[in-house]
Amino acid sequence: MKVPQAFLETCTAYLNKMCEKGKIPEKDFNTLALTVFSATFGYTFLRASFGKELTDVEKEQYIRERLIMTAPLFFWNAPGQKEGMMI
Repeated sequence: MKVPQAFLETCTAYLNKMCEKGKIPEKDFNTLALTVFSATFGYTFLRASFGKELTDVEKEQYIRERLIMTAPLFFWNAPGQKEGMMI
């Protein structure tokens, strides 16, 4: 349990710090960190346990698609930024 907890605490602290600096909008960072961890762990576990039996999605495709799906969480129109600019 130490590794998941350490990841969640570190990720949440990082997101809070970026919010304090005005780099990202305020969100529920605990849930966001859990979402990132769960998605990463889940994919890794499934691939390690079942290989390509459950999905043929390759690692690079998974990373790319997950970033596309989660990127809107980091959109924010801060002063001086172009509309829709990603942090």
